[in-house]
Amino acid sequence: MKPSVLNRSIPWSRQLLEWVAIALLYFLSAQLSLRFAALPGNISSVWFPTGLILGVSLWRSQWRAVPGVFLGSMLSTSLDLGLGATHLGPLKILFCGLLHGSSNALELSVVLALLRSWIPQGTILQRVPHVGLFILSLIPASLIGATLGVFPLVVIGLIPLPEVPLSFAIWSWSAVLSQLLITPVFLAGMAAPTQWRPKPGRYRRLEITLFIGVSVIILTGTFGLGYPAEYALIPLCVWSVLRFGKFETTLFVFGISLIAIFTTVQGLGPFAGHSIYIAFTLLQSFMGATILTSLVLSASNDEHHQVERQLRASNRELHKSQNRLSQLLEAMPVGVCVHDRRGRMLYRNHTAQRLLGDVESDLYQFAQHYHLYQADTSDLYPLEQLPGQLALSGQSVRRDDLELRQSGQTIPLDMASTPLLDEAGVVDGVIVAFQDIRDRKEAQKLLADYNQTLENQVVQRTTELQKTLSQLQRTQAQLVHTEKMSSLGQLVAGVAHEINNPISFIFGNIRYAREYIQDLIRLLQAYERVYPNPDASIQTLAEDIDLSYLLEDLQRILDSMNSGAERIRNIVLSLRNFARLDESKTKVVNLHDGIESTLMVLQSRLKSQKNRPEIKIVKLYGDIPNVNCYPSELNQVFLNLLNNAIDALESHGDSPGSYGLRQDPKIILKTEARGQNTILIEIKDNGAGMSQSIRHRIFDPFFSTKPVGSGTGLGLSMSYQIIVEKHQGKLYCHSELGQGTTFTIELPLSLNPTRHLSLETHETS
Repeated sequence: MKPSVLNRSIPWSRQLLEWVAIALLYFLSAQLSLRFAALPGNISSVWFPTGLILGVSLWRSQWRAVPGVFLGSMLSTSLDLGLGATHLGPLKILFCGLLHGSSNALELSVVLALLRSWIPQGTILQRVPHVGLFILSLIPASLIGATLGVFPLVVIGLIPLPEVPLSFAIWSWSAVLSQLLITPVFLAGMAAPTQWRPKPGRYRRLEITLFIGVSVIILTGTFGLGYPAEYALIPLCVWSVLRFGKFETTLFVFGISLIAIFTTVQGLGPFAGHSIYIAFTLLQSFMGATILTSLVLSASNDEHHQVERQLRASNRELHKSQNRLSQLLEAMPVGVCVHDRRGRMLYRNHTAQRLLGDVESDLYQFAQHYHLYQADTSDLYPLEQLPGQLALSGQSVRRDDLELRQSGQTIPLDMASTPLLDEAGVVDGVIVAFQDIRDRKEAQKLLADYNQTLENQVVQRTTELQKTLSQLQRTQAQLVHTEKMSSLGQLVAGVAHEINNPISFIFGNIRYAREYIQDLIRLLQAYERVYPNPDASIQTLAEDIDLSYLLEDLQRILDSMNSGAERIRNIVLSLRNFARLDESKTKVVNLHDGIESTLMVLQSRLKSQKNRPEIKIVKLYGDIPNVNCYPSELNQVFLNLLNNAIDALESHGDSPGSYGLRQDPKIILKTEARGQNTILIEIKDNGAGMSQSIRHRIFDPFFSTKPVGSGTGLGLSMSYQIIVEKHQGKLYCHSELGQGTTFTIELPLSLNPTRHLSLETHETS
């Protein structure tokens, strides 16, 4: 998804409030940082807003914080320069404010973009490589921010040219340090519920007390008394990482960094004895070493504990798998023996012990010890043909010609053996599996009896298949019709799409053509006002082209083109709505849209013909909710019913009576909601109607009253199937000779997937 400072799912008022809050947070933290500034141009050793806003962005706001950063930075710089000791003009203050706001907003955008590209969301600082990528993403952003930040201060003279390199270095490093110092606090706090935390031990309070005491002693001696022991705090960072967790470590590093910054600015601590640039450089170096040590160790510690958790989970899964395997082998009705590469038995399950007895034997004495014979012979099974012996040579073998003869009974065995290979592909062992196949042998005897029975059944099934064949032929015809409708839908959708592109081009350019022509007319009128008596050739040309009529008729031509383009667009929209290609899925749609699309498709048939006047469509649409259905198939039903109604209005009836063509043919479309879960649709014509004998057969496949070649007789049959089987509804027909025909569709609002429907003919009396 493309990042954006605007989120359309969030109201404008809330976004504006977020921007104001970010700007206020940036402004206040910037004012705090300026209290620690001691370099020309109010450059601070650690620019707190950069890390604070990056942490807030990764926590909540993401890209939406960028406008707030711009506003807060511009306000902070403008206020600082306006109230400073140097009297600068408003243009210089505005120049610096705009550049500083842009630099800080651009810096945040670059960092977020690089983090989004390099590190998966939610895993920042949780792996050592991610720590390196996090730092790498800060460097180019800080360089951009330092360049745009120092440049205006040099231009207005607040930073002398000889001090530009050190100011640039401290500026860029202050932004990196701020992000390394403050942002991890947010990230560690976000991940704290899922991170490793040490278990409380017996001496936990004593350890915490000792840690705090040592920290106070080192901090007091280093930053209070000035002893150069600042790097003695790094072992405390290691202690905190290993014993207290990442979140506590980030807070500890943040605390000692604040103490170091404050004491250095106040002229205390081991860095205060140097010049201000050297002091700030040493301070930033100390903070960088402390922060990097804690971040790398924390990420390494997270990786270690993650691997440890994975290893424990793997061991638990391995133990469970071993238990399941053991339970599975013991519960199997198949005997299983495991032998090493020398043939010695290592394991056998309960079934193997029950079949073979308590004596254990190696593979070389397997046949002798367990009395394994070749089936239907008195010979022991040859050693070189035993499956286990062959598996030692690397072959997977299966035999079903063994018999186990013990305790006066003969048990036929099916035995299989597979070699176990080590990493080098050398046979390291053998698995031998065997089972009692007495039931199988008995089944084979019964198989011959069943063969005769099956032959008799084949004769019976042949007769049934002949009946089924006729039914399949009927189904095939229905499928062909369905495929034709699908192809027609694809064709209509393709044509509608191809027409829509040039029509959109024409429709979109009519407005510009109208505006350009109006401009030309105004220009022509201006020429006529300025030059009321033009050259004779111009007057002759104006008379030849009848300029006044041309200007008047041009507007009518544009109106006609606009009306025609609008008409074509409506037709294309109706075609695309009618030709839905989503038959395999249900959708919640407005049935009125489907009816209107079908009417648009049939518009040419509704117009007046040589043998009848125009068919009037009377729409009595009720207030109905949307329906969960198969839209394309319902459109096909509407098309079939409306086509039949038009055919009825063009026919002379199905009997030689006096029911001729109507002088006022019309079709009434009525929709209404019945109850809470049913929609009623009526399609009524005032045609010739039909007799009762025909009405009873209209839903039969291949039944048609039209002349040969004019219909397939599948329209109403498929419509009935679509309504009843697919939509769990009902389709009725009410018709009398001379009284017209009414088709009524009842549809449920939602489909029940578990409901079993049967094809039954429903008719009203």
